Amino acid sequence: MRALILVEMRGMPPRTHVLKVGETVCLGRGREATIRVDDARVSRQHVNIILTPFGLEVEDLGSRNGTLLDDKPLPPLVRTPINVAGYLTLARERRGESTSPATSASAAPSP
Repeated sequence: MRALILVEMRGMPPRTHVLKVGETVCLGRGREATIRVDDARVSRQHVNIILTPFGLEVEDLGSRNGTLLDDKPLPPLVRTPINVAGYLTLARERRGESTSPATSASAAPSP
């Protein structure tokens, strides 16, 4: 089993990443992140996406600006299953009028 992660960042072309069972990818702005996001609102290690034999899971790593899964806030440090074609939003701007996300990612099973 594999999963395809599509990462969209403002002003950049979308990127894809194939995830294999047992693999974890970390999205964040730090050097240790698997997928780097160049945005100050995103924590150095913001969120993990894990493919288990039972499906995809996501874990917010205690990020300062939070993570949304299908527009609902994720609790920090808790692995949460992702539905097929789940949609993550990292560090949505909460102040002022801007509600644009720093980064969004969607994940789906890959054939």
